[in-house]
Amino acid sequence: MQSSNDRPSVRVLVVTVAHRGDDARIAFRQIGALRDAGIDVIYAAPEPALDHGSVERHVLPRATGRRRLAAWAAAVRIVRRHRGRFDLVLVHDLELVLPIRLARPGVPIVWDVHEDVIASVADRDWIPRRCRRAVRTLVTGLEWLARRGIDLILAEWSYRDRLGKWPVVPNSTTVPEQPRSDRDPRSVVYVGRLSRGRGTIEMIAAARELGDAADVVLVGAADADVADELRRAHRDGVIDWRGPLPNPEALELVQRASVGLCLLHPLPNYVGSMPTKIYEYFAHGTPVVATALPRAAEAVDAAGAGLIVPFRDASATADAVRTYLRDPELARRDGSLGHRWVSENHNWAVDGRVFARQIERWATDVPGASGADIARSDSDHDVGRHAS
Repeated sequence: MQSSNDRPSVRVLVVTVAHRGDDARIAFRQIGALRDAGIDVIYAAPEPALDHGSVERHVLPRATGRRRLAAWAAAVRIVRRHRGRFDLVLVHDLELVLPIRLARPGVPIVWDVHEDVIASVADRDWIPRRCRRAVRTLVTGLEWLARRGIDLILAEWSYRDRLGKWPVVPNSTTVPEQPRSDRDPRSVVYVGRLSRGRGTIEMIAAARELGDAADVVLVGAADADVADELRRAHRDGVIDWRGPLPNPEALELVQRASVGLCLLHPLPNYVGSMPTKIYEYFAHGTPVVATALPRAAEAVDAAGAGLIVPFRDASATADAVRTYLRDPELARRDGSLGHRWVSENHNWAVDGRVFARQIERWATDVPGASGADIARSDSDHDVGRHAS
């Protein structure tokens, strides 16, 4: 089959078992960008099995905790079953790289590096503490072995320090033309995985301090070590825990909120990363209360659209939230500043086109396709501005 400009149609198999099927970066941004570029997509991922229109969808088991072998085996079966139907495999989990290479030798593989998988060992509650050093060593070796002979896309500039100068596709977001103006003046929202390292305990404690002044809504799946506390707080009416929601439903809550929360702890996996949720809050005109991670603080300062609080400080968090709830005009102004800043600097409308172009080049083995077009200059590293 030929495209309208006489280039062969590119076919990509997108695979994940560690992420939900509605993961925003994979399902809504990257697959959307590939389809907009005329690239055919087969998507193999866990539930939920969203309707992606013309995208062929296959449901895989979710790899959770120590239960992962069945998910790996299912992913390998998909790769073998559909051999010859794709030009490139876009993998989102380190743990799948080697099995897929063995299942389909010779096919181009791209690993999209969402997080620092070595540093993330410290934030996995299902790995016993006494085993984490050994697991970290094992993951380091697995990563070194897996990335031989494949291409990488990095979600953060800081990942280049260890992985090399691969193309960077930031966790930018889709930005609506205008944020909504009909805000709930009491609504405070958090969207994302819920764990101790992501500030869940502080969010619950801050909600208790805020009392009837705020409606604190938490959206996301919970790690086992915080699930009981979330259930109790939800039962007592301290918070409204919605669990995981499809991305459009979660963003609907963000659009109507007056404040967004991002209370990550200074863990190794977070220190060099930019929390995507801050971009998402800004994109929808919602100011943020965030902890002082370097990249988060830089973004809040550059946009002028939020307040920074100390790590693990629920009282300071509650005070910052009150600042916005008591002054809706300040919340509206800061939200507007955040919307303008992220639109100009971290807009998926720009990054998505460059991402799709790079995937197409790797899939068709265009000579000289080194990723230079997608990489930005070092001067852009600090605030992630789009190159002109």
